[in-house]
Amino acid sequence: MTDVAVLFFVSVKANYTAPAVFLGWLWRYAETRPGFVCGLTQNGRLMRLLAIGDVHGQSERLAKLLDKVCPQPDDQLIMLGDYIDRGPDSRGVVDRLIRLQRDWPGAVFLRGNHEQMLLDALYELNLMEDWQSLQSYPGTPDWPPGRAVMLHGINGGDATLSSYRQGSSGAEDQLGVNSLYRAIPQSHIDFFRNTLLFFRYGRFLFVHAGTNPEDPMGAESGPFDLLWSRTFVPCYIDGERVTVVHGHSPRTLPLITRAEINLDTGAGFGRELTCCDVFSGKFWQV
Repeated sequence: MTDVAVLFFVSVKANYTAPAVFLGWLWRYAETRPGFVCGLTQNGRLMRLLAIGDVHGQSERLAKLLDKVCPQPDDQLIMLGDYIDRGPDSRGVVDRLIRLQRDWPGAVFLRGNHEQMLLDALYELNLMEDWQSLQSYPGTPDWPPGRAVMLHGINGGDATLSSYRQGSSGAEDQLGVNSLYRAIPQSHIDFFRNTLLFFRYGRFLFVHAGTNPEDPMGAESGPFDLLWSRTFVPCYIDGERVTVVHGHSPRTLPLITRAEINLDTGAGFGRELTCCDVFSGKFWQV
């Protein structure tokens, strides 16, 4: 049976009384499909559960993708994190997301490992007055001084800092690392701090990276797997199998299976940015 047929019959169940045995079987079949549609909106339109993969500073692609998808008030929109680094306009991306958050209060913004690296760098710099004192900070064997700043920088953070300091060379010896990070508006820092680590909608679990199968939402193990993991096995929450929707691990095309939906299609490396309606399995790319 095609997913189109599943969509048709799920709509029939919502609007028409059919033989209970047959329709009950069909409903159970539909629930096993990656594109299971769980209901209609109040105006009779099929609701969309929209997720957008890693943006990585591609503000023009994000604008074009949103225009192409054209989210409606009845849709649920989830951004999967990694809005910054690598691409040319991280500042523009965050400006747009803040406007989106204002215009769409129900939109969900997850934290990616790149937002976490930036927050870690800011925390590290706040411990010191400047780069010179940071260099003299003794640190610990597991976390030497300047590690968070270095980790962010070598993972595309230099492009982010450049977008906040247009016209500067970004050279540490000219402006100072602290000065570069302090060019980030407080409203953007607050946006990063208020991002979520996961979001659950029915049988879908949205995270940035992956999950610990023994602790899918990080209640005991903490946020590391949600931000960094690349391990994917069947995931269960309270005995119910869920589909993990994520980004973080770039691939050429979206991956849509019963166990996982991966929407990182390499925008950070100049490839396409992807949005998927996880109910129907339809995706859009720019």
